[in-house]
Amino acid sequence: MHLPNKASDSFKATLPQNNFIMHKAFSILKADLENTITLEPELWEQLCEKAELLEIKKGDFLLTAGHVCKYGYYVNKGGFVHTYIGENGRESVVGFSIDQSNRFLSSAKSYYSETQSSFEIKAIQNSEVIRFLKTDLETLAGTYLSFARFYHKIVADALLNMYVFNAVRLSLSSEEFIKYLYNEYPIYLQSIPDKYLAQFMGVSNEWFCKLKKRVVIKQTY
Repeated sequence: MHLPNKASDSFKATLPQNNFIMHKAFSILKADLENTITLEPELWEQLCEKAELLEIKKGDFLLTAGHVCKYGYYVNKGGFVHTYIGENGRESVVGFSIDQSNRFLSSAKSYYSETQSSFEIKAIQNSEVIRFLKTDLETLAGTYLSFARFYHKIVADALLNMYVFNAVRLSLSSEEFIKYLYNEYPIYLQSIPDKYLAQFMGVSNEWFCKLKKRVVIKQTY
């Protein structure tokens, strides 16, 4: 098994704790909260106190197989690929988390069962995330009913997004699926490297590129 560029617990916060509330990096999360719930000042202050802002370089790992996913991540910018590592060491792409479509990030089974993960999460772009301990998120959800609604919704949406994405892929031909991405999720074609989309679809990179070019030509003219 390959070693990660950075282990999931080795990141350091890029800002001192007392600068969190004023820092522009938290404006996206704050706006997301305010669009969903009535954000109480006390809740926002506690969220900021428990948060860590991390910059993740392309190719670095948030989670590697064999580690427990103890954190929930809010994707400020960038994107990640989720892969499954089988017993034979074979890597399979199972999904993606992109800032413009799926901001909550974790490895669900490990996150909830507190067991070692068979999945890995790797940055496919230079990215920025806000990291929270699962225990802190659950404590805040138990304290603030409004935050509980937001937290459970954003987690459920992330799981549903990945489930639906896989279901759509299985129901369509390769060309139809690329057309689906082109029309419904163009950001995926723009920001995810071809090789990961090809692996997710179970086709060669060369065939994916030919199909992608064909779809773009058809949709353009």
